[in-house]
Amino acid sequence: MSQSGGLGRKYLYSRDAQLFAATPPTPTTTFTGQTSYVATTPTFMIYQLAVPTSRRTIPLKMRLTQSGALAGGVISVAVKIDRTNRYSSDGTVIVPAPKAASALGASAPAAIIRANATASAEPETIGALDSFEVVPAAGAMLEYDFDGEVQIGPSNSILIYTWAASTGPTWKVMFEFAEEQS
Repeated sequence: MSQSGGLGRKYLYSRDAQLFAATPPTPTTTFTGQTSYVATTPTFMIYQLAVPTSRRTIPLKMRLTQSGALAGGVISVAVKIDRTNRYSSDGTVIVPAPKAASALGASAPAAIIRANATASAEPETIGALDSFEVVPAAGAMLEYDFDGEVQIGPSNSILIYTWAASTGPTWKVMFEFAEEQS
């Protein structure tokens, strides 16, 4: 990652773009991952529609907190990016809210975040950003820092998969991202 990553990048985005945070409107809302990896069932998906075409989304942070029933073993996490919008149907929208005043002046983000949506089949355009394992523990927090190094534009998507044997992991979630003109 570059030296301008982390807090330095957040500062730049707060001046030149609009910062957003996305959490469920009800603090007790949780989302459950799967019991195995399936390309068409990401736990979370971030994507943009074809319009507005002049904005890009820069994920900054994802915070997952284990809640409810513990996962049935070690939790696997995979973060993938796709040049296509893989959203197919369903899922719960996690509505982002602006965190700061913006040079864009827009109140609604171009990015859409969904939990437990159905994704279209995995094409050859997929790329893995990261994969790792987490030990299940009540209240344990996983904070993933994208460090502003990843961007998606119109018709792109980021898919986050979480799974554990026999019982899928249950999460409370928060995302932070910036949007700026392309």
